Amino acid sequence: MEHNSSSSGLSSDDVESAYRFVTQVQNKNANRETFEKRIHPLYEALVETAKAGETITYSELAAAADTDRRNYTSKLLDGISHIEEQHDRPALSVLVVNAHTNQPSRAFMEIVNRYSLRDRYDVKGDEAIIKAITNTVHKEWSN
Repeated sequence: MEHNSSSSGLSSDDVESAYRFVTQVQNKNANRETFEKRIHPLYEALVETAKAGETITYSELAAAADTDRRNYTSKLLDGISHIEEQHDRPALSVLVVNAHTNQPSRAFMEIVNRYSLRDRYDVKGDEAIIKAITNTVHKEWSN
């Protein structure tokens, strides 16, 4: 599986597709220049986290994207989830966890539902699907 199209692994087409998805499909407000600037380091941080077989907190990820706004980080994660789905790759955003619970947010479960991710795994329950996707992401990026 091909993981690198540019220095961050995201092509300009990927970024454009993500931006359109967030602003037109999800109808969320995002400045194009800011979105384009922040999605690359956020994606790089997720890829490095996946390669290391780890998770990353929302605050750590927001710092990587040079924003302190969780809402904006959420928009970027939605865009990245869209990109990964378009490339038939597992959802990197599963690696982003709440510092207190060490679990992905409810927003990640919306991604699970949006892309029918439960149908791809033979597991039952939210914890099991999170674990299955996390294992798939780690395995995918460890190669």
